[in-house]
Amino acid sequence: MLLFLYRIGFWLAFPVLFLWMLAEAAVEGRKIWQRLGMGLPKPAGGKRLWLHASSVGEVNVLDLLVPHFQKNFPDFDILISTFTTAGRKRAEALFGSVQPKIEIFYLPLDLWGVAEKALAALSPSVIVLTETELWPHLLAACARRNIPVFLANGSLSEKSARRYRKLRSIFAPGIPAFRKLLVQTGRHKTLFAELGIPAGRIETVGQTKYDMLWRMDDPEPPAKLKSFFYWAAGSTRPGEEEKLLAAQKLLSGKFPNLKLILAPRHLERLPEIETLLSASGLSFKRTSGDLDCQTPVLLLDEMGVLTSVYAGAHAAFVGGTLAQFGGHNLLEPLSVGTPVLFGPHTESVLETAGILTKTEIARPVASPEELARSVGHFLERKLSRAEVRQKAQTAFAPWGGVAEKTVARIRETTGQP
Repeated sequence: MLLFLYRIGFWLAFPVLFLWMLAEAAVEGRKIWQRLGMGLPKPAGGKRLWLHASSVGEVNVLDLLVPHFQKNFPDFDILISTFTTAGRKRAEALFGSVQPKIEIFYLPLDLWGVAEKALAALSPSVIVLTETELWPHLLAACARRNIPVFLANGSLSEKSARRYRKLRSIFAPGIPAFRKLLVQTGRHKTLFAELGIPAGRIETVGQTKYDMLWRMDDPEPPAKLKSFFYWAAGSTRPGEEEKLLAAQKLLSGKFPNLKLILAPRHLERLPEIETLLSASGLSFKRTSGDLDCQTPVLLLDEMGVLTSVYAGAHAAFVGGTLAQFGGHNLLEPLSVGTPVLFGPHTESVLETAGILTKTEIARPVASPEELARSVGHFLERKLSRAEVRQKAQTAFAPWGGVAEKTVARIRETTGQP
């Protein structure tokens, strides 16, 4: 009954969705057609592995998984879908030139009829979703077609779990499609099991993102930032920028040449942040414009370069932690050798934060004063990037290798040789 109401509700909301899609189509025409299950990558005749990542964070998980999929599923063509434009741009940056070619497209809407149409067009042999992706119609259609579905790097917040538990009957028809959920922690396993997924199909393997600490690539900071002495604040959320600007003011007395590079989680907030900056009295410029040595705050207005920005920073604050958003990827700065700072709200990255608090390459902060002291501490310590990476690898060594293990479990479950 709830699935029927979900179906009706989605179609009743379709006029609003259609207006939203038209607005998107004005920027990128193919988007509206792919949302409706049209213009999708055509089958080449072989087996197909469909990987789905909602946005940038999940695409970064796929960056760790794809090399293992290529090794373990050599006869499969790989497809990658994303939900957000930012996710697609990140996927194109990571996989656009990969050979054999990886097709990238937008996830069709979870509408009755559209999911079936997408599956008929894409003809996937296996589907792998990432983190928290539970689409009732898609899963139900996969169950009817006997298409095996897996969840990689699975996670579920307490808040989401409470909401999903009330809607268990919506997901019930699609649960048989899941062959294996490979989740981050024992608590996540419990929460997924409470949704009616058989516990025998849920396996705790750990956090895939830890593997990024062993990546061999070493990105250079953006050319126009190389000559600057700066700290960075990435993935910032509402309520955090004011504290970051206050910390920058405190730091400027002792470090007059120090810049803050501010990177909001969502670029549509740039005008709002510029208003805050104007009120703060700190001069600022967007990084896409002409830069100079005198401007104390630079506002990152470009997608896909945050890791490179971290690579040139002497310390990095990760957002969503000073305000109540649960936190974002604390390991991204460490993966390029930059010490990391984070606030008290780490509900979404609790295990990572707990490990980091026992190291000397990270510091929790709760106020502009603590933030300024901690940034100053790392500026004076002058740890080398190699030293930071080595200390991070040592701290997380017991939890490494999750990407390889995840793909191995998917291969074994599907019966691949």
